[in-house]
Amino acid sequence: MATVTFVAPLVVVAYILFFAHDWLLVSRPSFVRSNLVFALAFLLVVVAAGFFLFSQIAFCPWDTLSLISLVMALLFFALTIKSLFFSLPKGTYASPEQGRHVYTQGMYALCRHPGVLWYCLMFVAFALMLRTPESFACCALLCAGNVAYMVFQDCWSFPRTFCDYAGYKTTVPFFIPTPTSIRHALKPTKVGDC
Repeated sequence: MATVTFVAPLVVVAYILFFAHDWLLVSRPSFVRSNLVFALAFLLVVVAAGFFLFSQIAFCPWDTLSLISLVMALLFFALTIKSLFFSLPKGTYASPEQGRHVYTQGMYALCRHPGVLWYCLMFVAFALMLRTPESFACCALLCAGNVAYMVFQDCWSFPRTFCDYAGYKTTVPFFIPTPTSIRHALKPTKVGDC
């Protein structure tokens, strides 16, 4: 369990920093180093995930399930990156300005936290690819941290940042897409206003 012993503290510190970043954005918007806090948290997650993958890859059976899981993990990785960095207008979730409108098109009509959806599916696929006890444990840690952060954002950060978040919560599912939200995502429409 040496891999888990290394990864667990990185994940815990990373998500403490993510929580701190959101708290700083909402409570101390003039604190200019909040983006550095986010960047450090992001780096810790990348290091934890990279270490876990590279330490477990030698145990991968490389059978059909592993290959399919690898393809799915790479697809979900691309969707995670697209959701977090390329599906939003610049500064949508990074600006400290409060009273803004939620972005409600594309991936963000699918569910309120598409980045978390794809991120968790990516790590489930990596765990299925590797199929070691340590890979399942590390994936569970990484997903649990992100789900806890998602709940914090949904209940505390975003309602204080976006003036129309309450309406968005009534029209777009939390985490698991529905047939209606899939239709909205494929044909973007604005769903919610102040």
